[in-house]
Amino acid sequence: MNIRDGLGHVPDFMRLWMERVDMLFATRESMTVEDAMEVGGRMVYSESVLSPICDADGTMFAVGVVYRDITPRKAVEEELRRSEITLNALINSTDDYIWLVDNAFQYVLGNEGYENYVKRRYGIDPHPGFATSDIPDKAAAERWSTLYQRVLSGKSLVLEERDLDGEFQLITMQPVVSDDSVIGVSIFSRNITAWHEMVAELRRYERIISSTPDLISLVDRHGVYKMVNDAYVTNFSMPREQLVGHYMADAIGEKQFQQLIKPRLDQALSGESTGYESWIELPGAGRLFLAVNYYPVSDPDGHIRHVAVDARDLT
Repeated sequence: MNIRDGLGHVPDFMRLWMERVDMLFATRESMTVEDAMEVGGRMVYSESVLSPICDADGTMFAVGVVYRDITPRKAVEEELRRSEITLNALINSTDDYIWLVDNAFQYVLGNEGYENYVKRRYGIDPHPGFATSDIPDKAAAERWSTLYQRVLSGKSLVLEERDLDGEFQLITMQPVVSDDSVIGVSIFSRNITAWHEMVAELRRYERIISSTPDLISLVDRHGVYKMVNDAYVTNFSMPREQLVGHYMADAIGEKQFQQLIKPRLDQALSGESTGYESWIELPGAGRLFLAVNYYPVSDPDGHIRHVAVDARDLT
């Protein structure tokens, strides 16, 4: 009896292999197949190459099989798949624009933020293989091509521009290297409009406070001056560049800084306004009786990283 007459009693796995052998005898073309089977409570993955074996006359009489256990490779592929899912979720959850082009200026991949922006700005749906030259705005296409070419030469770029919505974007472009060759360009674009607005607001405050006789300064959490007004410069008898970017202790003196200022700075950085009245020796004004107040300054993200200091002469 031919074994195929009893296929109803043969496990599915054996039935599948018999069908493969029949197909190979019919086509005489090699094939590569993958299988998965549960063995001892775990999945085992295999790859088999089936090839026809012929005699001297070219008559096929058998099938040669090369079997390979690919379970470790499958485990790595599964881990990469999970990592890719996690990475995609991460880059799609950000408001930043992230994308990658190859060395032919063709779009490879990007996050949803970038793809949605391209749809809005250029009216096109980016897809893998989408070429920079396909951008309808030819001036923009030429500009991006020039930038990509500069990065493909091995040079990283950082530039700033305004997008379709008038928002400021800080764009970082990096070469993608494989086997010592640049194969593409990765681009990361972050909205820095809030930072621009904060700087503009600071400039407006600087103009306002420059006219007051009070000594006003902005200090970071390390006790470094970030801004001082004209009255501060005058009373300390020091050029502005010798104050801004330098430690308060260098201008006021380490003893006065540690005793009077640092405890109040720490208190303001914790979110509490504070102040004191005291006689203080200033380099350009001598000994003055000052009312000094410290106010916490929050960044747009809500974190306190600076303290505003207002000193009024009560002498």
